Amino acid sequence: MAFLNCSVSIGSGAHHHQHPKPGRVVNQYHFLPLRLRNLLELIPKSSFYLANECEPSIDSPEGQSLLAQAQDKGIPRKVKHPRKSIYHLFIEGNMCRLCRTRKSATTHALACVRRHLNHKPYVCAGPSVGCRLCDHQKGHRRFTARSLLYDHLWSQKHRFICPYSGCYHKLRLKEIKPHWLERHGEIPFTEEIFAKLTPRA
Repeated sequence: MAFLNCSVSIGSGAHHHQHPKPGRVVNQYHFLPLRLRNLLELIPKSSFYLANECEPSIDSPEGQSLLAQAQDKGIPRKVKHPRKSIYHLFIEGNMCRLCRTRKSATTHALACVRRHLNHKPYVCAGPSVGCRLCDHQKGHRRFTARSLLYDHLWSQKHRFICPYSGCYHKLRLKEIKPHWLERHGEIPFTEEIFAKLTPRA
């Protein structure tokens, strides 16, 4: 499907993200093994990163090229799961090694790595997939994970009318409780409120 593309020709209205400046990575992540800090130095200069494409797998030609460039700096040639993303070298189980935060899933840990590197390869295709927030004029939003792109599209198609009598706000699912507490806090928020939700017209 078009909106799952990791690579896109960015128009003049698209959002360009700023890449990390060389030299800062090693200092910022001083607690990592030197071999991983050296690899982090190479990634922002790589072709996939500069083109806003998804990172390569470890056994892909570009992944092997990165490892070959870094081999003299201590990157081991033998790695587990060579078909996985090269960013798997920066996670341990479900933990992002860049901030040492444990996530609920490996995909979330990979998204966390991309966030630290300001790498957003998942791009919304705009009106062609029903998005009203992205186009060539406004720019196409980018995300660090496919799931965030799904949420971006899903939330536009699935809004709910506040069940409070006389309130006709149309809300995303995650916005309902904060809205209720702010606007209708005199009535306790209960699970029964979710049962009364109706999709927008």
